Amino acid sequence: MPFAAMSVFREEAPDLSGTDGQRNKNSRRPGRNGQSGRVLESLALVMQFGIHMLVPIFMCLFLGIWIDRRAGTSYWVIILFFMGALAGFTNVYKLAMKISGKNSGTRRKETDRNGDGKQNEQKGI
Repeated sequence: MPFAAMSVFREEAPDLSGTDGQRNKNSRRPGRNGQSGRVLESLALVMQFGIHMLVPIFMCLFLGIWIDRRAGTSYWVIILFFMGALAGFTNVYKLAMKISGKNSGTRRKETDRNGDGKQNEQKGI
């Protein structure tokens, strides 16, 4: 009898009645819609922003602590922490500009209309 009560909480197995083992298009899980891909992309983007910000800060922070212990000083940790924060903000800014499709302040080589990277030479007539 205890097994009968547990079967209530089990999730139904997906319908794999197709010949190639893929789920039948008519069988959908309840509560699932087409927005799940967008949510995962948004979560990945938020994680990228966090990683691009935190990694330089922690690397510079630990480097500053290590230098301060070796040299017997107490100011390198502060200097390197702010350098790491500046590097993190720069990384996040570049990522945001890349995502929005705008140029992030870097100069690009001017190309001709064909897009081959060569500049047009104008000849005098």
